[in-house]
Amino acid sequence: MIRPGCGLFALPLLLTLNCLAYSAEPADRPIRAGNTLCISAQNVYPDHPIDGAFVVDRDGKIDLGEPYGQFAVAGITATEVQQRLQKQLEKDLFEPKITCCDICDAGSSPCQTALQNKHKQASEEQEKADEAAKKALAKAQVPDQRALSCTIQASSECEIGNAPQITVEITNSEKNAVYLVKAVDGSDGGRYPMCMFKVTGPNGKSAVPSMGRCGVMGPLSEPHFVRVPPGKSFNPYNDVATAVQVWKETFSREGEYRVQFTYSTFDKGGGRWWGTGQQDPGKRLVALLEKVPKLTVLSNEITIKMVRPKK
Repeated sequence: MIRPGCGLFALPLLLTLNCLAYSAEPADRPIRAGNTLCISAQNVYPDHPIDGAFVVDRDGKIDLGEPYGQFAVAGITATEVQQRLQKQLEKDLFEPKITCCDICDAGSSPCQTALQNKHKQASEEQEKADEAAKKALAKAQVPDQRALSCTIQASSECEIGNAPQITVEITNSEKNAVYLVKAVDGSDGGRYPMCMFKVTGPNGKSAVPSMGRCGVMGPLSEPHFVRVPPGKSFNPYNDVATAVQVWKETFSREGEYRVQFTYSTFDKGGGRWWGTGQQDPGKRLVALLEKVPKLTVLSNEITIKMVRPKK
C-alpha cells in the first residue's frame, strides 16, 4: 500500500536538465533503434532508480523499468527527450533532476564520468543541508519538558471498517512561547518532527500492520513552524491525526485497543528534517529550526473499543 498525501506538489517544480553530448554525430539528429542513451535521474522512487545506459529497441523505445515503463524516443532529438521525460516525471515526482547524456556508446567514459560527477555533487549538497540542520538543532534551547504536556482524545467506541478520529493537543505551560513543527510527510516513519502512535491490539501485541511507503517527501517550509504562546495548545495535525499507525487497517479486529502518541524533535544528530530534493533550505528555514527546542513528549494512553458495524 502506498501512503497518500505525499505532498508531491507542495512547491512549484524546479527541474534541472542538462543534456551533455559526447557523440561525434550532431546532437540534434533523430534517435534511432540501436542507439544508446545514458540517463541518470535523482529524486525518483528510491526503490526504483533510473541510472545507466538504455538501448533503443527495434520498436524505438527504451525501458526505464518499473514503475516508469517504456518510453518512445525514436525519431526525436535529445532535446525532445528532455522535454518529454520532464513532463512525464513531473506527474508523479517532486523536483526530479535528470542528466540526459546524448546518444553515446554505452561504455563511453565521458558519459559515465558526467553521471558520476552529478551524483557526487548532489550527495555533497544533501550533506551540507543535513549538516545545517544538525548545527541548528545543536543551538536549540531545551525547555523544562514537564512544562509541555500532550493529550490525545477519541470516542471510546468505533465501528470496524472506520478509523478512530483521534485528536492531539500539546500544551505549553512554559512562561515563554516555544516554536514547534507540524507533522510533515514521513513524520510517522522516522522523519523529524516524529509524530508516532503506539497501538496495542486486543492480543496485547502491536496492531500496526506492515505497509509500503511513498519514498518522496514534501519539503519543510515556513508554514510548518508554529509559535505556541504560554498557556496555548498546538495540534501537529491541525485536525484529526492522519498518521499511518492509526489508519483503519490497524483497527481491523473486534476488541479493545490501547493508543499512545509521541511527539519528538529530539534529534541527536544526523536526523532527517528536509524533504526530498530540499538540498538548500535557505538561511531563514535554518534560523527557524534553531528556535525549535529539543524535546520528546509522551501523551496519555486511551482505550478504543472496536465493534462490529450496526446492521
